[in-house]
Amino acid sequence: METKQRIATVSERIADFVQSFSMDSLPKEVVERAKTLVLDSLGNAVLCMGSEATEAIRKTTLGSSREGWNGKLWGTDATCALEDSVIYNAALIHGNDYDDTHVAAIVHPGAAVNSASITLGAALGKSGKQILEAMMIGWVVAVELGVAAKGGFHDKGFHATAILASFSAAASIAKLLGCSREETVNALGICGSQSAGIQAFLADGTWSKRMHPGWGAHSALYAIRLAQNGFKGPLQVFEAKFGMWLSHLGTKDGLDEVLTGDRAAQRIMEITPKLYPVCHMTHAYIACMQELQHKHQIAAGKIASIHCKVDPLFYEVVCEPKQEKWHPTSDYTLRFSLPYIVAVCAMTGTFRNGDLDLSHLEKAEIRNLMSRITCEPDVGVRSPGHFPGWMEVRLHSGEKYIVHHPQEPGAPSMPIDHEQVMGKFRDNTAHHMTEQQMTQINQLVMNLDNLPKIDIILELMAPSK
Repeated sequence: METKQRIATVSERIADFVQSFSMDSLPKEVVERAKTLVLDSLGNAVLCMGSEATEAIRKTTLGSSREGWNGKLWGTDATCALEDSVIYNAALIHGNDYDDTHVAAIVHPGAAVNSASITLGAALGKSGKQILEAMMIGWVVAVELGVAAKGGFHDKGFHATAILASFSAAASIAKLLGCSREETVNALGICGSQSAGIQAFLADGTWSKRMHPGWGAHSALYAIRLAQNGFKGPLQVFEAKFGMWLSHLGTKDGLDEVLTGDRAAQRIMEITPKLYPVCHMTHAYIACMQELQHKHQIAAGKIASIHCKVDPLFYEVVCEPKQEKWHPTSDYTLRFSLPYIVAVCAMTGTFRNGDLDLSHLEKAEIRNLMSRITCEPDVGVRSPGHFPGWMEVRLHSGEKYIVHHPQEPGAPSMPIDHEQVMGKFRDNTAHHMTEQQMTQINQLVMNLDNLPKIDIILELMAPSK
């Protein structure tokens, strides 16, 4: 009698993907896009150096070390235990909420994965190509799992990036360390007991979100080390009765599609850098206001009211609690306050790093404009897989304008190219680097797959100003 072949679990499919993936099979434009994403990630890291939150993490990590297993704290000469260094480095990438996003997955693929891959890869003396390949693997795993979740983590109050960070980082680490299929599967199972992250920060703009990706990378390193030492993790960590999907989402929907097709190139191309240092769910509203100003030359002083319709899935993130969103009390709340972001864009035509300043709320024109902004949840503006924006602007003269962007900047309808990312990189690093450093890092990153080591890139991230 023929024995029925067992269907591979999600963890086994991920492990098989880790072992079989080679960037040599990818089209050139995908590899170039991947390197642009790395440049963006490093620029975001430099921007965050010296912030209060990351300094607190840096001070916490200093003093920890382990023989043969240490990592560099980016932008410094210091090293510490690798598991701690990735927390700090990921916080640099994600700390200003300016890092890349896969919109359909509602996940930041790069922070945990890039921190783990670059930090570990540099410590092991891996080549730029090996590190880039490991990052690509982690990004694809994060996106595939995020797409399968269908926004469900956010609906339950979880931060999807935090929940998926350990799994995606573990996949990257497994590639760099040459882990066996069994070790990788066990590590992913162990990650399930360490994946965590809630969105309580939305209520008051406090700092916990900044450490979410780094904690995932930290957990992934421990999971891999445990698995290499023979520790067993659940084989069906995703699909079991008490696995990640049923315990966190209440369903197993979507899991059957994870890594069941050759979508690596597609997933990498779908990841987009952010043009504005605020929640990605608000970017289409910035585009709406910019379109109105471009077409009709609307000055902020002429505006009587602004009404925003918001996808109900995102309303709770950028419009609630109302007291905090209309009267922010922290710079982090500013990043998630749709009324503040729209008001600033109406006044300046854009939104820049310098606008994340609570002192701006002392300006009467901003306070007054925010008081004339209303928002409502509306299923009519939904655009699945995207962060849409809908805005109605009424002028004191009685004129009314309506604009709707079903997709956010960076979507296929509004692509972002390398030159735009390089412009953002210059803005992010101008306070920290010389023009020569910026140019050198750009050249090195865009040649990453040919570098024998990446130490020189990390050295160039040290401050010169």
